[in-house]
Amino acid sequence: MEKMKRNKILLFFVILFVAACEPNDDEHKVTYRISDNESGFSVSYRGEQGDIQRKSVDVSSAEDIWTYAFTGTEGDIVYVSANYKDPETGINVEILLNGKVFRQESSLYDTLNFVTVSGSIPYE
Repeated sequence: MEKMKRNKILLFFVILFVAACEPNDDEHKVTYRISDNESGFSVSYRGEQGDIQRKSVDVSSAEDIWTYAFTGTEGDIVYVSANYKDPETGINVEILLNGKVFRQESSLYDTLNFVTVSGSIPYE
C-alpha cells in the first residue's frame, strides 16, 4: 500500500515536470518594425511591461530598419506609432507576431499625421 502511494506521488511529479517543460502556446514573439524612411522619425510603442515608450530614431538610409521585440501573451495589447520629419519621404510601420505580419500601415509625404498600428494578440 505504501509503495503504491509513493508511485502515485512520483507519477504526479513526473507529470508536473513534463507539463512545465512543454512550450506555452499562449506566448507569441511580438516584433515592432519601422522601415522605408530616410529622414528619421519619432516612435512611441507599448513595451513588454505595458508601459508607453517614446524615442527619436535617426536613420542614414531607407534601408535602415528599427525593431523592438518581446514575448507577449494572448490578449495583450500591442501598439506602435511613428511620425517622420521630411515630407519628401515616407514610412512603413508593422507589428509582427511570430515572424508574420499582424498589422501594417504606410504613409508617403504626410509628416502631420502619425502612422499607427495596434491590436491585441489573438486567442488561438
